[in-house]
Amino acid sequence: MTVRAGLNHVGIRVDDVDAAIRFYAEGFGLERIPAPSFGPTVVWLRAGSLQLHLTETSTPQPSAGHFALEVDDFGAVYRWAGASGVLSRLAAGYAVV
Repeated sequence: MTVRAGLNHVGIRVDDVDAAIRFYAEGFGLERIPAPSFGPTVVWLRAGSLQLHLTETSTPQPSAGHFALEVDDFGAVYRWAGASGVLSRLAAGYAVV
């Protein structure tokens, strides 16, 4: 059997869901959409035809993992991230543009 699959959503864990909402809404224009209640705080954001699901947790995770957002002006987003103080020189892949 062959099944074709496409990406529907990406779920990440965050320490501060309100700060994460501001980051993705202000930096990338993601829009909050209705989400069911699963017990822990969960927020869904629309990212084009896909979704980003944020789950608030204070439990340490073995890996932060990663995902990628395609943007139409990388330089503008990078400058915004730098001005907002969200870039970390300790993070892998940090670069100066």
